[in-house]
Amino acid sequence: MKRFRRRHRRRECKWQPAELGLNAADRFLAKTSNLAVVFRVSTKTNTMSRIASITKLARQFNRLKVERAQPLSSSYSTMLRSAGYQQRKEDKMDLPNYSINNSTSQIQIKDVGTVTQRQIGENVSRKDKISFLVSTLIDLQDSKEAVYSTLDAWVAWERNFPIGALKQVLLALEKEQQWHRIIQVIKWMLSKGQGTTRGTYGQLIQALDMDRRVEEAQEIWKKKLAFDLHSVPWKLCKLMISVYYRNNMLDDLVKLFKGLEAFDRKPPEKTIVQKVADAYELLGLPEEKERILEKYKDLFVESSNGKAKKISRSRSPKERKPSQNVLDFGPHNAVKLELQLSSISAKHANLLIIVMFISQSLDFGVWSTQCYKTTPTSSILHPCPNMPTSNLFIILLSLLSFLSLPFPSLSEKCHPDDKKALLKIKKALNNPYELISWDPKTDCCEWYVVECDRITHRIVQLHLFASNVSGQIPAAVSELPYLELLMFHKLNLTGSIPPSITKLTHLKFLDVSWNHLSGPVPPFLSQLKNLTLLDLSFNNFTGSIPSSLSEFQNLGALHLDRNSLTGNIPESLGRFTGQVPDLYLSHNQLTGEVPRSLGDLNFTALDFSRNKLQGDISFLFGTNKTIQIVDVSRNMLEFDLSKVEFPDSLTSLDLNHNRITGSLPEGLVKLNFQYLNVSYNRLCGEIPAGGELQSFDYTSYFHNRRGDPFSFDFGASCSRTSTQYKITSMKTTLLCILSLLTFLSQPFYSHSVRCNPDDKKVLLKIKEALNNPYHLASWNPDTDCCYWYVVECDRKTNRINNLHLFAAVSGQIPEAVAELHT
Repeated sequence: MKRFRRRHRRRECKWQPAELGLNAADRFLAKTSNLAVVFRVSTKTNTMSRIASITKLARQFNRLKVERAQPLSSSYSTMLRSAGYQQRKEDKMDLPNYSINNSTSQIQIKDVGTVTQRQIGENVSRKDKISFLVSTLIDLQDSKEAVYSTLDAWVAWERNFPIGALKQVLLALEKEQQWHRIIQVIKWMLSKGQGTTRGTYGQLIQALDMDRRVEEAQEIWKKKLAFDLHSVPWKLCKLMISVYYRNNMLDDLVKLFKGLEAFDRKPPEKTIVQKVADAYELLGLPEEKERILEKYKDLFVESSNGKAKKISRSRSPKERKPSQNVLDFGPHNAVKLELQLSSISAKHANLLIIVMFISQSLDFGVWSTQCYKTTPTSSILHPCPNMPTSNLFIILLSLLSFLSLPFPSLSEKCHPDDKKALLKIKKALNNPYELISWDPKTDCCEWYVVECDRITHRIVQLHLFASNVSGQIPAAVSELPYLELLMFHKLNLTGSIPPSITKLTHLKFLDVSWNHLSGPVPPFLSQLKNLTLLDLSFNNFTGSIPSSLSEFQNLGALHLDRNSLTGNIPESLGRFTGQVPDLYLSHNQLTGEVPRSLGDLNFTALDFSRNKLQGDISFLFGTNKTIQIVDVSRNMLEFDLSKVEFPDSLTSLDLNHNRITGSLPEGLVKLNFQYLNVSYNRLCGEIPAGGELQSFDYTSYFHNRRGDPFSFDFGASCSRTSTQYKITSMKTTLLCILSLLTFLSQPFYSHSVRCNPDDKKVLLKIKEALNNPYHLASWNPDTDCCYWYVVECDRKTNRINNLHLFAAVSGQIPEAVAELHT
């Protein structure tokens, strides 16, 4: 036994016998058996996993002399048979003579001396082993456990995972169109942490689609590939587009293609464009179809030319027409010449056209088809014998002189002034890797994140987003006079917006959101008269909102949210003379009352949430208004909700965390609400029956109470009477019950304080380290910290066990957090 343990350690066994679930008899048989291995298989556990476990252990004890990467032997085939897996007749594997002891369910190989090397497994080729595994997988019953057990047993002989062999197995199964089995093999391989490549996921998606499991294929695509559209190979994108197309999932197809276009990825084949165009047509969007076909029309031209070339190459030289290799430079054939040159590279075509014009200027007359032509095997022009050499020499000198002059490529569209401006922008942004395609030698209309007008070829769009680009907004942006869209979204830009941007008189979209821009919001932005979108959100702008922003005539949306703006909302924002924009002013530090002038306009969306606004905003509503979205949550607003008349167009209303009184008006039941939240106010009364109000959960209504904390009015009425301290009705509602429970849970007696004093000290340290943000205003030392905002206590121990602070807080992570041990 000691020798056995030493030998076991010396060979570095990767598993212990007990870990395989084998009993003492199994381990003894695996240890003591000679080449005639006795595989004891219990009738109750007649599974491949048990057989694999015994064979693994036998191999570790060196009783089966099996070479590495050669797992399938005849004795192994015997094991498969014993487990109930049948071998196909065409698989010719020499099996040793064996017998089955019915009393012990024991399989024993006889005639040990006659067992050949082939039967042991040393000389079985990899091809035979793969073929045997494929045939075994095909013959298996449709059971995940059976497939997984067979594969586990197959790799049991390997020291390294046989990823290459499994790829060949998958190809063989694909030829047999065993899609369901391919899915099982790939999932088994992924469960082992192997083959986690895009190619493997592509195979899995294809197999799932062919097995009519398109929903699962789409799930794999979204989880493993769709998040990285800028680098997913077009082969996989084409596969998914085909999956969507075959299964009539046209909306998903169009969405995928638009995502690829957002990264300026041009489809490599016309078949992709055709499927997208067909999808647009079936969706009833003929304009989009025409746009796609027009945008990628060059693919159809290149495809037809490539086909013509292929047909031409397939013919013998005798079958080719001589006219295909002859260039006629006469003026009457100028158009024909350009068509002939369409299959030649742009550079060579330009050279030939230049030669034609030079020859015309030197008055050599019309060149016949017998004068200058190319040979079938060469594209070099050969002069005719009857042409004077001096004339040819003059032509060549003229050509070289002309080519030595600096001139733009005939195929380049980009305006030189725009290219200079773009190169200045690239330099100002420290030549980021994202702009590596901005090569001065190439056409800037083909550069990444740049778009030109199709007619004028001037730069009209520059949209750089979600990149590791730092610096300030380059002043050279103003040197793109025809720019209509400027997007610097989610970069690392600092500084302020340069005044020179007012030169962009054609600008319609300005988006510099999600940066680190600072300083006041520039008043000169109102000079951009054509703006339809201004997005300055998620920056560090300070100061007050300029009143000049009301001078926009065509503005559709104004985003100033997520900054550090202070002061009042200017009255001028209620005096837009043109289009009334959506106003997004949330997550700032605005104070005062909402100007009544805003009630004179008909807004569509207003978001003033998370500020310090006070007063009444009921004038923003009315039956004659068309407002749809209102969010004024987390302010200090005070008005009677029961007196407000809401328009029929209202679909989203968020009033939570204010000081609103009254009850929910009956008119709310008529509205088609998609979102409603009136929690954390001072409301009472019943929740009106009907409409969408009953579809929202308790979080939309809880934490409400009426006036004096000792006054509880159950029922529909919120008015005080002489019986205000009596329960006059047992008809209660969820709103009032929650109000009562909320109040009873609050610590207004000293003996009800739950918070541990050590935890309170730590929380106050955290608040101080975060510069006492407004969001932690409820963290008052005189109150119970278990009821503070974003804090939760354990119900039994009353110790802090949850602290979830998010959004609009700056600074470093306080070290005091480590003192909250629980």
